[in-house]
Amino acid sequence: MTGRATWRAWAIAVLAVVAWACGGSTTTPSPAALNLGGTWTGTWTFVVAGATVVDAVTLTLTQSGSLAVGSWSAAGGAGGTISFSPGGTIAGTASISQTLISGPNCSATTSLTGTATATSVQFTLGPLTSAGLCQWAASHQFAFSR
Repeated sequence: MTGRATWRAWAIAVLAVVAWACGGSTTTPSPAALNLGGTWTGTWTFVVAGATVVDAVTLTLTQSGSLAVGSWSAAGGAGGTISFSPGGTIAGTASISQTLISGPNCSATTSLTGTATATSVQFTLGPLTSAGLCQWAASHQFAFSR
């Protein structure tokens, strides 16, 4: 081999090693799973008799794989449960329970839709069916942070 041929062989070998070392996978790593477990604090906003009401609320979530379940309680006395699949967009079910001043306990189950991040959970309840003394407010919106 001549000097020029040896130089080309080395250059090709070095380029091959560099190309191999820089190769690797072109797939992007999957994002870390969203873990929503823990205690959250926030607000529950709803409309009753044309007035917007804001109540302080606490949510405790437990997450197992692709299901987040929890219970919430509001300073005004209402409470309930939620269940949804954690992700950027969430959809699931919610229950609500409130004891009236006159004594009866009102409860209902509905759907929920919203969004979730590692630091924020927000959702809106679907329509609640009113019956008898149990007349539900409208536009139930929850916003939590941690």
